[in-house]
Amino acid sequence: RLQAEEAVEYAREVRREAGGVRPLTALAGAGHGRAAEAFAKLSASAPPAAFGAALEELASSRELTGVSSVSPLAALLSAGSESERVGAARTLCRFAASGRSEAREVATAGCVPRLITMASSASHESQRVAAETLAALARSCESCQVAIADAGGVSVLLRLASTASNDAVQQPALVVLCELCSHEQLQAEVLGHDTAAHIASLLGRLSVACQESATAALKVLAGTCEGRAQIIAARAIPSLVKILSNGSLQGQAMAAGVLECLASNDADNQVEIIDCGGVKPLVSLLARGDTQVHAQASATLESLVAGRPELALSVIEAGGLDPLVKSLAHGDRGTQVSATRALHSMAACPKSLAAIGSRCGSSPFVALLETGSTSVKEQAAGALSRLAADVGHREDMVAAGTIPLLVKLLKANGGAEPAAHAAAVLGSLALDASNESALVDAGVIPLLLRLVRLGQGPARLNALDAVTNLARHSTGTRVSIAAQGGIHPLVLLVTNGSACEREGASGALRNLAFDDECRHAIVQAGGIPAFIKLLLTGTDLAKERAAGTLRNLSMGAHCEEVLQAALFDAKCIPALIAALSEQRAGLAMREQATAALRNLTFCHRNKALIASEGGVVVLARLLSDAHMVTRANAAGALANLASDSIELSCAVAEAGAVPALV
Repeated sequence: RLQAEEAVEYAREVRREAGGVRPLTALAGAGHGRAAEAFAKLSASAPPAAFGAALEELASSRELTGVSSVSPLAALLSAGSESERVGAARTLCRFAASGRSEAREVATAGCVPRLITMASSASHESQRVAAETLAALARSCESCQVAIADAGGVSVLLRLASTASNDAVQQPALVVLCELCSHEQLQAEVLGHDTAAHIASLLGRLSVACQESATAALKVLAGTCEGRAQIIAARAIPSLVKILSNGSLQGQAMAAGVLECLASNDADNQVEIIDCGGVKPLVSLLARGDTQVHAQASATLESLVAGRPELALSVIEAGGLDPLVKSLAHGDRGTQVSATRALHSMAACPKSLAAIGSRCGSSPFVALLETGSTSVKEQAAGALSRLAADVGHREDMVAAGTIPLLVKLLKANGGAEPAAHAAAVLGSLALDASNESALVDAGVIPLLLRLVRLGQGPARLNALDAVTNLARHSTGTRVSIAAQGGIHPLVLLVTNGSACEREGASGALRNLAFDDECRHAIVQAGGIPAFIKLLLTGTDLAKERAAGTLRNLSMGAHCEEVLQAALFDAKCIPALIAALSEQRAGLAMREQATAALRNLTFCHRNKALIASEGGVVVLARLLSDAHMVTRANAAGALANLASDSIELSCAVAEAGAVPALV
């Protein structure tokens, strides 16, 4: 009977003589003389150790690539003794690991169902080798993953992962499950076995090595609604937080990834992770040298505070601010993205914003606008948009050359989010008159107007705010906005935009209407009817801005026939009186509307209309308004009405205005 070493030596001799190795099974099937005879002897009479050693020697050779048949080994998986099945499975394992085509050949030969059956046996060794072979197949190609799932492998592998007494079986079983989870088309079937819940329930009693595969599988499944629900139902957050402190480096990164998914847009999970002590180990991971772990920890911290900025204080209290700030300058691209995103989210909390401003100011974010990737620039601009609420930071930004970098970001047309953040920063910088010339000279007006015309969502709204702020300061800038085609798209948004867009556009037009040239352009674009409709049907803020625009348009009404006629024909006076007559008329709107009526009383033909529409009574009532400016506007309007008409003077007195005036 051949001994193990003789079988190994024979395999080497075949390789020497044939100029390359083929599995003994294939040689035997081809009738290769001595090889066939030797294979027959080995398979019939060699002790298990000898046969297993021969198979392992063959499987270890890289020359197995391209072998055309594994069917005899597949047959051994069904009909062989236990030692022969183990030897055949071990050979197939190494063969499958050598390449995708080899793995597909193993699956095509019908080995997968037989390996699943072998994994279900009572023998620990059979379970281990079968699980290892399935892991090699699952790693090699997606078709093998499908074959494993189709053969009922999910339930068998879950049982192995749950009941096996040591890592040798649990580890490969979890590896296969992880690979199956990664196949998008198999996720529904995998989750149908409550896989996420089963794996999550095991976390507390798995070894460090098994935790790596378990958390890797959970990270994939946590990206689905059903997977997250199963993980939460298994109450896995405490175990995941524990792995952050005690797991391997890979296990820590994967656990952090699962927690990131669980915390995303879920306030309850965010609070539970923090209450379980998850912040401190995440901050500790920021100090690790591994860039992947560092980036994942930053991303998880961002997910914890996103939408809940008050939770950012827990990150600062745990010492997370310094390593995040350091990552801006010294991290790799992935780390920079996650760190800037985390700081951007944290900056939504006023106390955290103050801490970030005190720790690093705006300079590292400005630097990233120039050197960062597209994603980093987007998040850096977002952080700057929050820091720009402080005038001191705005001065630092301008001094550091932020304006040209923001213009470059807008010109790059990299998407809605970067444009929205860049426009927000520019809008804040435009609050300061000292920045006006720098902004105009840098060419921001056409870029902002392009966003007004073509942008969507926050990008358009932030551009509207920026145009509004730019139009506050000087006639030259207002005329430039009008000359570059800004009036018409703004009027269109007042007419057809969303509620927020109408508010933003009306604010911009209100400021533009301070200048005669812009006033005429607004009238020509059909702005007056749009503002009258907004005054009567808009939100409180829109009504205030519509009344303010009508006030500014009426500033020239007593001396410009064109504006007089336009306001009169559009029935501006009845609309203003109706708006002031509403019980819920807002304070700011009342101030603007009474100012508009006061302006309109300078025109003689408007006086009779105001009286006939009940304006005298409304103005008399507003003499007792809580707001001093509104009272002054109402008194001014009544004075103009009574100045050259005994009839209107009597009407003012009859409306009860005299006691209030006294």
